[in-house]
Amino acid sequence: MAKIKKTTQPKKTVRKTVKKITAVKTVAKPNINQLPEKLQKLNLLPIAIFLVAVFVLVALFIFLRKTLVVATVNGQPLTRLAVVKTLEKQGAKQVVDSLISQTLLVQKAKQEKITASNDEIQAEITKIEAQLQNQGSDLPTVLATKGMTQQDLEEQIKLRLLWEKLLAGKTSVSDKEVNKYITQNRDSYPEDMKEAELKKTVREQLENQKLSTAAQDLLAKLKEEASIKYYINY
Repeated sequence: MAKIKKTTQPKKTVRKTVKKITAVKTVAKPNINQLPEKLQKLNLLPIAIFLVAVFVLVALFIFLRKTLVVATVNGQPLTRLAVVKTLEKQGAKQVVDSLISQTLLVQKAKQEKITASNDEIQAEITKIEAQLQNQGSDLPTVLATKGMTQQDLEEQIKLRLLWEKLLAGKTSVSDKEVNKYITQNRDSYPEDMKEAELKKTVREQLENQKLSTAAQDLLAKLKEEASIKYYINY
């Protein structure tokens, strides 16, 4: 009986085979140093978008709450829209008429090339502050009492200066008019008031009266000549 020879793979061949298998595994294995960075980018993008969206929503909520809600009553909000509607019902017509008058005044002053400089406005404010100081008060306190700001006061002074310049020569008051008024209304003023101060006060009052009358006449004329269209009737 013939003997079967055992075939044994040479050691060199086995080593080569192992090296090939190891090489294949090395090529197929992903780069572990780059993979976490890619995964991190892919995972953080949706998270970043979500966080930005949340931030925008929170900021929008805070903004809308401050601009649209004026108060809450037992958790129930009172909106600015409700306030505006109520104010419109109470005095919208007067406000619209006042804004129209101011617009006509500014347009007329611009047409006549008349302006009120900031220095002129500040000079008037200085006078007011001095008067209030003599009365034992101050401008911030008076403004707060009337619900006004410094800007509101400056705007009022600017409008008055424009009226005065537009109506220059129509508001002058003579000494005769001052003396006549004092004679007729002396009891309306303090007895210890000095004559010079009294005449100055009366003159300013009469000038303001003439200014108001002349302004109303001019305003009526401007309204007649202007093209005013109302889109909402109050």
